[in-house]
Amino acid sequence: MFVIMMGGYRAERVLGPVDGSIAWVVVDDGFSLHEESCAFLAGLRARGRSSNTERVYAGRVAVYLSWCEASGVDWARPRLLDLARFLRWLVAEPLSARGRDGGGVPRFRTEATANAVMTAVCEFLRFGSRQGWVAAEVAASLTEPRYLAYLPSGFDPGEQGQFRSVRARMLKYAAAVEGPLWLSDEQIEQLRKAAVRGRDRFLVSLLACTGMRIGEASGLHRQDMHLLSNSAMLGCQVAGPHVHVRRRLNANGALAKSRFSRWIPVTEDLVDGYVEYLHERAAHLPCEVESNSVFVNLYAGRRGRPMTYVAAKDMFDRLARRVGFEARPHMRLAVASGQDPARCAVERAGRHCGYPASSRGLCIVHYEGWRKHSGRPTFTGAELAAWAAESGVPIEDQVPACAVPGCVSAAAPRRVLCAYHHRAPAAAARRGEAGAAEARAPHCPTTTTTTRPPCAPTAAPWASPPPKPSASSTAPMSSPRRAPRTGWRTAPASPPLIHEIISDVTRRHHIDRDRIYVAGCSNGGYMSLKMTTVYPALFAASVPVCGVVASFPPGGAPLVPDSDLARISTPTWLVASRDDTTVDPPANTVHAHDMIPGSLMTLYDHVVWNGRQFDGHWSWIYVARNDPSVNGTHVWQWMAARQRH
Repeated sequence: MFVIMMGGYRAERVLGPVDGSIAWVVVDDGFSLHEESCAFLAGLRARGRSSNTERVYAGRVAVYLSWCEASGVDWARPRLLDLARFLRWLVAEPLSARGRDGGGVPRFRTEATANAVMTAVCEFLRFGSRQGWVAAEVAASLTEPRYLAYLPSGFDPGEQGQFRSVRARMLKYAAAVEGPLWLSDEQIEQLRKAAVRGRDRFLVSLLACTGMRIGEASGLHRQDMHLLSNSAMLGCQVAGPHVHVRRRLNANGALAKSRFSRWIPVTEDLVDGYVEYLHERAAHLPCEVESNSVFVNLYAGRRGRPMTYVAAKDMFDRLARRVGFEARPHMRLAVASGQDPARCAVERAGRHCGYPASSRGLCIVHYEGWRKHSGRPTFTGAELAAWAAESGVPIEDQVPACAVPGCVSAAAPRRVLCAYHHRAPAAAARRGEAGAAEARAPHCPTTTTTTRPPCAPTAAPWASPPPKPSASSTAPMSSPRRAPRTGWRTAPASPPLIHEIISDVTRRHHIDRDRIYVAGCSNGGYMSLKMTTVYPALFAASVPVCGVVASFPPGGAPLVPDSDLARISTPTWLVASRDDTTVDPPANTVHAHDMIPGSLMTLYDHVVWNGRQFDGHWSWIYVARNDPSVNGTHVWQWMAARQRH
């Protein structure tokens, strides 16, 4: 039996009678289940949380229940003052001694640990409030409204700052946050040299090359090691040597934190290290002992049993004493920060290291020897497609260039996409009304795509298959300045402001000036057309979505006169939905298509994705998901194939 803490309540590990699955419960001194906390832990399991997360939450909830019992506080009806006392008790009360004799220097929880315990307690109380066990006023007292005057890094405040007002936790310490620490290239090499056993050297090299968690490494099975140049015979289509990380039950308790499987490319040096370890394993493991685990006990304990986290931690502690600096079996920061020299040929660092995606924007790519060689190797679109199929993230949800066949090079200049949008659809999308789940699902929309005959036969660049795009990658255009929000952007000052932003970006970054694109929806569709009339030689292509060219509101002068539309020379692809009640398609999109020489147009009957129908004005969903196509060429590929000269 595995006990987390001693006291009034404690967390216990239980095993499923059928499949041996691990679960956690909270019991009292008489081994009676605490029903409410057990239901909370069952909710974590139902949401796919790791059993390690469940274990930590179980121990923290048990600490809270034990304190409430000892303090005479009803756990379901604590006052804010009671919770403040509990938070203070967490750092003031010494922890139980580790030794059997109870001696040694007293140990205390840090303020950061106390904050983590309080986080679990607040989640438990909020869960109880939803179930009716905890009073609603208790859950409401846990947070307070707060205005973020200083935004955290990467926080999106919204177009009008509407997300600056948040619900912040009332009780927590202002604990100091230490900066991230990682091992340098030289330190990792010292660890390798200090390891006298092949198994230990391979474990250090594996963590340093892949950045996987120690729980993921100790849970590897031998069938996860695809170290040949071609693994097709194993039913795997990933090219090159790589390792698969899968979530499964293991005899040593190791568990991949993420429930999503992934693969990680590895270097030839790592393959050589694995071969060396296999020879050592065969020499020390009895023939009658068979183990499917990669890392097993060879020198201590029961030989052949999967290596535990404690054994791996002890091994790193021994290496740390030999080399004279602290070393832990966690090297994800070193890998994700590009500090390790044994890098993979192609790697999305955050995904491969198991970090959650912080955005759906640019793909982070590392190249072997990128920092040490002037020549930068390239990778093909097929390799990117294989990674997308394995990771489950559609290519079009990553870099738009990834959806384009051909070759991508880090040395090539980047393209810029100047994207406009109207505030109403963007705000609604941020509220979740057009979630990524619906947007990613396959669908069969009803569309009509037409091509406007060009003024001259030589002006039909899309009459034949588009040329193969040159090597490039895509960067979003950051906007340090914005046009004033005075309703629709129709002021004459708007195009010069946008032009200045584009000029600023191209001055500060390595940008291919022949590959600058403009796209937008609604008011942004109008601005996309307007920019091509004001700056006819600036953009390589334009994609106005439900754009406005007629008078808005009706009765006035057209926003884009017919004479201006007829002079547009920028390749243009217009998109709209026939049931758009905000911007009339015949008077705007269809009319613009009739006037712009050589333009393309895609008209949808409705905006439907994954069986769900959206507002007709939301046809931007199709463009964002690269759906419009002509003769097999989709809009993103079409844009990528356009260049000014």
